[in-house]
Amino acid sequence: MSSYDNSSSSTLDPLLLAQLPDRYRIHHLLGSSAYSLVYRASEYESHTAVIIKCFAPSIRGAYLREMAAAFGISHPGITRCIDTFHLTDGRACMVYEYVKAGTLRDYLRQHVKLELNIVISCLRQLLQALDYLHHLQLIHCDIKPENVLLDQTEEIEKTRFILSDLGAACPLREAHEGQHTVGSPAYCAPERLYEKFSFNSDLYSLGVMGFELVMGQRPFEGSATELARAHLKQVPDLSGIEYAPLRDFLAQLLQKDPRLRPSNAQVALHLLSRIERGYAVDGSWQPSAATKTLPIRLDKVVPVDFNVPEQWRLRLHLPLTQRPQRLLSLHLEQHPVIGVVYGTHIEFAQPQASRTGLQVLLNASAPLQNVGTDQLLYVQGNRLLHLDLSTQVRTCLWEDCDALLAFHLRGEYLIWCNQRSGHICHLPSGEQHVYRVQSYAFAPQVRLWRDGWLLTSGGRINQLAQLRDLHGHVQAEWTLDGPIVEWCELGDVMLAMTLTVTGREPSYALWRLSLESDPRKQLLNEPILNYGSTAQGLFWLTQDQQLYQCGVDLHARCIGKLPRPASLLHISADQRYLAAASLTENAMLLDLWENEPKSY
Repeated sequence: MSSYDNSSSSTLDPLLLAQLPDRYRIHHLLGSSAYSLVYRASEYESHTAVIIKCFAPSIRGAYLREMAAAFGISHPGITRCIDTFHLTDGRACMVYEYVKAGTLRDYLRQHVKLELNIVISCLRQLLQALDYLHHLQLIHCDIKPENVLLDQTEEIEKTRFILSDLGAACPLREAHEGQHTVGSPAYCAPERLYEKFSFNSDLYSLGVMGFELVMGQRPFEGSATELARAHLKQVPDLSGIEYAPLRDFLAQLLQKDPRLRPSNAQVALHLLSRIERGYAVDGSWQPSAATKTLPIRLDKVVPVDFNVPEQWRLRLHLPLTQRPQRLLSLHLEQHPVIGVVYGTHIEFAQPQASRTGLQVLLNASAPLQNVGTDQLLYVQGNRLLHLDLSTQVRTCLWEDCDALLAFHLRGEYLIWCNQRSGHICHLPSGEQHVYRVQSYAFAPQVRLWRDGWLLTSGGRINQLAQLRDLHGHVQAEWTLDGPIVEWCELGDVMLAMTLTVTGREPSYALWRLSLESDPRKQLLNEPILNYGSTAQGLFWLTQDQQLYQCGVDLHARCIGKLPRPASLLHISADQRYLAAASLTENAMLLDLWENEPKSY
């Protein structure tokens, strides 16, 4: 079929010819592998071209594996097995449809690489085929150019790319047991070298192949041992891929940690579709049926008109390819923007247009930081990047943020930390001070404070609030009653929210920390669904959809009630917009409200 050494031999096995069913006629040998011989053949009566693959009797297991995976497959992007039979000497044979233009590897031998639009088309078609396999709980396990067939090459932009050779495919159950080792070293996902794997190991292999299609060479070369080491440790150099959307997409597929890749082909296909449509985000925004104003009274940086205009009470239905983790509420001048944050990427939507030029950030993961109303800091691999939504320009702020868990930027200084150390970075000079930290049982919290101070959480359960100088030395420390989950700075005061579990239900408390006075604590008695912070204090949403906010006095003020349950909530940095999301089994309902300022 495809992953076989080319053979110029025209000599045919007389025993094979003598045992072959009368309905087939073999023309010549196409190639061979350790497991089988592959012949070009045809059906006797219809003269339809076919491929016959013959397995030796000693490797019956390979035949049974391929039969289990291939027989009954019906997808235009996967070669179809149309028959199977046994010869009298015990050899098993499978008959496949013939795809006339050869393999993608044959094409690359002549053309080296593909045009950008052809690469994207190829990736899309192969992801559609993989999506079909993944829904059948099958993992292909051997994605490479040798296993991709072309139906024609005269007009390559119209070519169908067809996935072939399911001989290495395995069920998800077997992959989870970590017993499957069949594959090609040059395209093998890192986790396949040492542990169980899942659907997105196919996506890593597709990423390697995608790199090769664009650059004309694989990201890693060498012996099997050298390739294994590179897949485990070496970051591929994607700088030669000029088209940033495709570069980001391949970077996500090539993540060493499978948790940072799309979980399956369906999710990857969803992301790729954004590239093909120029980053358009689908969604039809319609005013909500309710006409009454929503009494959200946020303490704004600017004066507020408490009436919420009806035209901003909008709803957006988005299909869920994976569950979102949080929302972002931003705006460009007078135009609101909602960011939906997933585990592997962020998607932006503008409620004033059903299609938008805002980009989908691929390979962008938490933690995140809003800087003003139209700036965003996010993590991509081991780099910390800055995105200006108004210009869509991205800038790398800091490299080599290994295993970053938390960060905060203020002015010229950046602090970031992982499980072993904290790093205080001066951006203009590139200087860095490093301090040791303990492993965190909860997500760490870091914050640059006033006058060159910074606050970090510490302790075995993240219950210590530590005041450090710009060299990382601890100058003061407060022991709180549980892990710190959120905090914000209000002038000379830092507000912290802690989580405690004293009974069956978790509870929260507010803390006021200051160098001028002892810490103060205020218990929150109601169950909390969501929490966050703005420049004006901490806010949280209770189980009965009451929205509260507090400032330096620790007084909890109810500033409104949402009309429906909200799983996710975010308020823009200037407190002009509030975005909320309700999740169902297969969709997300987004609501957006605006506080109309009297003047700016």
